[in-house]
Amino acid sequence: MPSFDPNIYWQSYPDMLELHALGHWTDAEFTGHWENFGRHEGRRVADEADVPVDWSDWLYFSEWRDEFGWWWRQGALGSMVWSALVSGDNGLEFGRISRNERVRELTGLSPEALRQIAEHGRAFPGRGPLSQLRNEPLPWSTDAGVVLPIEEQVTDRFPSGADVVIILPSLRVGGAELVGAWHAHLARRAGLSVAILLADKSGVSPVHEPLRDAIVDLPELCEAATGRGWTDLTVETRTEVVTHAVAALRPQVMHLCHSWIGYTALATPHLARRLRASAATIHVSAFCHHVHATGNYDGYFRYIPEIVEWVDRFIFDNEWYCAEIRERYGLPEERTVALKYPVAELPSPAAMAAAAANPRASNTVLWASRLDHQKNPQVVGRIAAEMPDLDFVIYGSEILYDTRVDWAAMPQNLRYGGPFSSVDELPTDEAFAFLYTARFDGTPNILLEMGARGVPVVAPKICGIPDFLGPDWPFYVPDCDDVPAYVAALRRLHEDPSERAKASARLLAILRAERSFDSFADAGMTLLDCDPGRKSA
Repeated sequence: MPSFDPNIYWQSYPDMLELHALGHWTDAEFTGHWENFGRHEGRRVADEADVPVDWSDWLYFSEWRDEFGWWWRQGALGSMVWSALVSGDNGLEFGRISRNERVRELTGLSPEALRQIAEHGRAFPGRGPLSQLRNEPLPWSTDAGVVLPIEEQVTDRFPSGADVVIILPSLRVGGAELVGAWHAHLARRAGLSVAILLADKSGVSPVHEPLRDAIVDLPELCEAATGRGWTDLTVETRTEVVTHAVAALRPQVMHLCHSWIGYTALATPHLARRLRASAATIHVSAFCHHVHATGNYDGYFRYIPEIVEWVDRFIFDNEWYCAEIRERYGLPEERTVALKYPVAELPSPAAMAAAAANPRASNTVLWASRLDHQKNPQVVGRIAAEMPDLDFVIYGSEILYDTRVDWAAMPQNLRYGGPFSSVDELPTDEAFAFLYTARFDGTPNILLEMGARGVPVVAPKICGIPDFLGPDWPFYVPDCDDVPAYVAALRRLHEDPSERAKASARLLAILRAERSFDSFADAGMTLLDCDPGRKSA
């Protein structure tokens, strides 16, 4: 591998260039970023062959601040393109400056840019790029037939706007969705009006029905208004819809929570400017990175260099990831916060005492989560094979389809219970232990829910899990694939009722001390520096 060269690193990974240019790192610190994070993300130091031919052109024109430079950065140069399109000159050549000796003013045009420029040239003959277009998209970039009807419906639903707007992928089952719902309940506790924009998928889980009057299901509205499916629209149109909806609501706080469309809008400069102008404060939630089966790190954190200038506060569900991101991107501490999200329902003190005094006596080990690489479901079969006297039951569904569980190869004492949409559907009363085998995670809500039911937890000591269980939980395993350690922890719980009773009592005590909604509200209210006033219809 070639020796590390910061210039090559910038050229190959321009997402880091702007942060370096803003002075977040010296050259030595930038080298350290590659060593500490870049390699984990699957980045490598490029060699000369990896540097784009037109890199020097990009670097040169990126320093231009006039209309010419702006159009170049959009993928089009003005003067000769304009005249050629208007005059119908079919001899126009395309290509990067460094590769085109005859026409040095031109760069490659995307079909969308070509269409927009041609349309503008015909509508306004003789006029070149307009300076005001730096801050607004061309009118042909948006399908007005989609945007306008939805914007009108949002305005009709919330004629006075909303104090808080929360952008979510959907309100189906999921940790991010639950976090968004908690922030909606928090805003209502503060006396603020709330609108929840579903920006990626349609659908609301029954558990979120109490928020129904605040939900704006953009995919559903789109199909009803236009007869076109949400995913049939271009990404550009969907981000425009979300941006227009936020502008119509004029919130004091906009909170983006793991929506891909929302992140894409905030990472698009002209949309980010409009979002920033529409919302007094912008918050962004982050939970943990994603580690692919190849070992490469990935996730929404990769957007931070593109969105950091627009965001007031990054909100985490655990201290570990909060510290990780502060170090990774040089974020000041005052722009980050880690919250302890509550459990949906805490048992009464009497019920807690009864659960702790009567530890479950059964042979069943429960596992429930997504059947994806992150959650490591395959290891359960290896654990079950070592404990034939116990019964193992797995609940969950494939979401990312990045791994496959071979049920036929599982031991006879393991069965698949099927998908679930609520913890209430799981046989928690029949289990003496809950087995959690994730490779990486934030603070998993499923562990909080198991703790609220008094089910002892066996889990790896990774990432944000100690934010709930604490640093010295007695049933940690040192590694997510350590089968003997899982077996030993489960055996201790199965054979010793006093161990189960102590574990159950400790879980319930942690939840009551740290994970009530009142505790969450006390910490979260500081993020809602708003004046109640707008009341949604």
